[in-house]
Parts: sequence; structure tokens; C-alpha cells
Amino acid sequence: MDDRMRLAVLGVSGRMGRMLVRAVEEMPGVVLSGATERAGHDWIGQDLGEAMGGATLGLTVSDDPLEVFAVAGGVLDFTTPASSLAHAALAAQARSVHVIGTTGFTAEEVARLEPATRHACVIRAGNMSLGVNLLTDLTRQVAMALDAEYDIEVVEMHHRHKVDAPSGTALMLAEAAAEGRGVVLSDVAARGRDGLTGARPAGEIGMASLRGGDVAGEHDVIFATEGERLVLRHIATDRMIFSRGAVRAALWGRNRPPGHYSMRDVLGLDRGGLPDLPPPVAAYIDAYNARDVPRLMATLSEDVEFQNISGGVLTAEATDKAGFEALAIQGASMFASRRQTVLSAITVGRTTHLESGFEGVLAEGGETISLKGASAFDIIDGKITRVVDES
Repeated sequence: MDDRMRLAVLGVSGRMGRMLVRAVEEMPGVVLSGATERAGHDWIGQDLGEAMGGATLGLTVSDDPLEVFAVAGGVLDFTTPASSLAHAALAAQARSVHVIGTTGFTAEEVARLEPATRHACVIRAGNMSLGVNLLTDLTRQVAMALDAEYDIEVVEMHHRHKVDAPSGTALMLAEAAAEGRGVVLSDVAARGRDGLTGARPAGEIGMASLRGGDVAGEHDVIFATEGERLVLRHIATDRMIFSRGAVRAALWGRNRPPGHYSMRDVLGLDRGGLPDLPPPVAAYIDAYNARDVPRLMATLSEDVEFQNISGGVLTAEATDKAGFEALAIQGASMFASRRQTVLSAITVGRTTHLESGFEGVLAEGGETISLKGASAFDIIDGKITRVVDES
């Protein structure tokens, strides 16, 4: 029996589409099941391999995404925001893993993806490479460690054909810097400067975009103060790193619960490098760190029980999902940012026991709270039925 994951490539004639086809053909555990292009495209009705200038593959390029979703376990989508939104609705219907590498989303468009994430595993990232996602994590940590005396600038360069600016990766890095500082990026962002701009305001996060030649992608995050500069840099020399990352993301998403995930989830960066947690627990922690209450609630059973114990004293309790949600909303609103990092994990029967560290920045006053604790999660039929937190 062939248990390889069936993957389809959307927008297959583009630069990334062709590379995604190559990645699926080269990587183990996956098989190409379909490919799409927009209606009226020259490739429609042709064999995919022949359209790409190679040997016959036995797959016909289609202009009907629904037909392709029906037979795919996952889809790889590097198209346009409008197309990705339409594809997300189809992924929700088909319960397919939807890997989105599309960039240029507005905040409103990202919000419009959320209904689909209640029914499908949606993995969206401005950059699918391991190196860039590690750079993002480093940017967050450095921004947290250095105060506003250090000016932050994100500089990116891409090939002349790129149509959006700043790049999705630059925005991801700027968001990470803002999270580290405990601020909202839209409040402090400066997207390019021109003319008599005046002195640079303290706390501003600048972004600059360069375009030219065939540059696959270069990103610098600069922390500059009087007397020194710290520069974090990533240089991509082969776009296949993005394609392989997308396939890896699809494999990670197979059998995961519905939700809106990122490459940080795929790489286990929010869980102290422990990506082998039971999927409901992994999804719970990812949603908790993102302060995403709807995604957190999607991991729970209707009759979930919760207890928080501090210093041996019961400080909070819920006996159903509605009570849990009220506590989750209250907890999320207390912090400008927070992170639970798993230090160790063991699963015995239906219960997973974690030891973890916690660090959060309070929304009021900006005080940082750090502590260590333990948690236990009971899981039945893929849903968390009981959570006990102790610190």
C-alpha cells in the first residue's frame, strides 16, 4: 500500500511552482497528485511534465482547484493573496493540509483566512527555510535583550521580478523584533524613507527593500547604537530551500488538528526543540504562545477540565469549555507577549507530562515575569480533556 502523502501544486507554471514540483519528486514520503493554473493559461490540459519541458508525468494541468483538492492530502500554494484565500475555503471543505508561501497579505486578508483554520491545518509563512526561521527567533531574542537605544532596521534584497515589498520575510523579521520589544509593529514601522524625514524616532523599526538581478533573497536585521552595530544576516543562494521547506511543512501537518500554524511550529522552535509532542498538546502550546484563543480552544474537548495550582494552592479552575475559554481570554489579555518553552516531556498512556519555562511581558507596565512549572494533559480521541498547570 502506498502511504505517501499526496500533494498538489497550485500555480504550477510560476518560478516557485516548478521548484515545488521538483521538490515533491525528489523528497521521500510524498507523491505529486495534481497541479493547477489559472483559467485560460497555455498549460491547461497539457501533461505537466511536457509543459515543463521534460518527460511525461501522467498528470494533466487543471484549472479546477476543487478537482485537485478532492484527491490531495495537502496542497502547496505560492500564488497570490486573493487566490490563496479562495484555496483556503476549498482546503477547509476537503480537510486538506494547506501550505501557504504566498506573500503580500494585508492584515484584513490574514483575518479572512481564520474561518478555514477551524476546519483545516493551514501552515502559513513568509519564508519556508530553516535558516530564516532561526534568524527570526534570534531577532526576537536580541530585540528582547537590547533596549530602545538600539535602532532596528530590516533590509532585504530580491530579484527584479518580485512584485511585493517589503518581502514577507522582512515583515516576519520586523514582527519578531516588535514582539521582542513588546510593541505592535504597525505602531512603530517605517516602510522606506524619502525627503526631509526629520530625526529617527526612538523605538522605530525601519524596513528597506532593494530589487535587482536574480537575487534569491538576502535579509539583514541591524541593531545600531552609538559606537556599535549588530547585524544578523541570511543569504539564500538556491530557491529550492523554500520548496523543500514547504514539503516538509506539509508532511508535518499530516494528521495535525485544524489550526493556523507557522514554520516555527513545524521546526519546534516554540517548544524548546521538542517537535514530537502529541499533536493536540503541540497545537495547544503553539496557540498559547501566540495568544490565539480560538486556535487554543480548537484543541479541547467540550467537557474539558482545567486547574491552575500555584505554590500548592488552587488559583483557577474550569469544569467545561466555556469556563476554560473565559480564563484563556483573561490570561491572554494580561500579556503583551508570552512564551512557554518545553524543557522535557513524557507521555504515559493518555497523559502527557511536561516541565517547562515561562516568560511573559505584562500588557500593563511592561514587567517581565519568568518562572518554571509542570503541566499534565489528558487526551482522548485527539482532544485534550484535562489540563493541570503547577508552578
